[in-house]
Order: sequence, then structure tokens, then C-alpha cells
Amino acid sequence: NAIGDVGVEKLANALRQNTTLQEINLGCNLIGDEGAENLAVSIVKNKSLVKIWLNRNNIGDEGTIKLAKALQSNGTIEEFWFNGNPMGVKAYMKMLKALDDRNGNSMGR
Repeated sequence: NAIGDVGVEKLANALRQNTTLQEINLGCNLIGDEGAENLAVSIVKNKSLVKIWLNRNNIGDEGTIKLAKALQSNGTIEEFWFNGNPMGVKAYMKMLKALDDRNGNSMGR
């Protein structure tokens, strides 16, 4: 798969309207910061997703920080897979804090 930022932008727009989809696997799709930022907006608005896989993409610092903020404001996501993305230490720590703030869910894998 390689939907990239352009493809995930279209998907993110659809997720903002979604009320039924509960899981989405976007691992290994060449998603970068721009795509992650679009997904972050959708994560804030979407209340049906409970599992998201974004592992092994190209999400760097900016995208990671936006996703971390989105996770803090979404109470429905129970699992979030994000390993294998090229983020720096600062962004990594922000993501860890966001996941830690949601203590009690099976997040941060």
C-alpha cells in the first residue's frame, strides 16, 4: 500500500463524517506529516474509531505532535499503533505523554 498524503487526505475527510467504522489500518502507506495532520483533525471529530494503525509510515515531528494532541481530545480510541515512524525525541516524548494521559486504555503499542 502507498496511499501517501494525498490519499489519506481524502480518507481523513470521509472519517470526519464516519459514524460506523471502528478500526482502520493505515500501516506502511508512506503517510507523512501532512497526512498525519489531516488525520489528526479527523481523530478529534470522529467518535466511532477505537483502533488505529499508523505504524511504519513517514510521520515525523510535526505530524506526531498533531496526532498526540488529537489523541488527548478523543475518548473513544482504545488502541493506537505508531511504531516505526521517524520522529525525534521531543515529538516522541509528546506522544508518550498523550498516551500516558490516557492511562487505563491499551494504547501506546
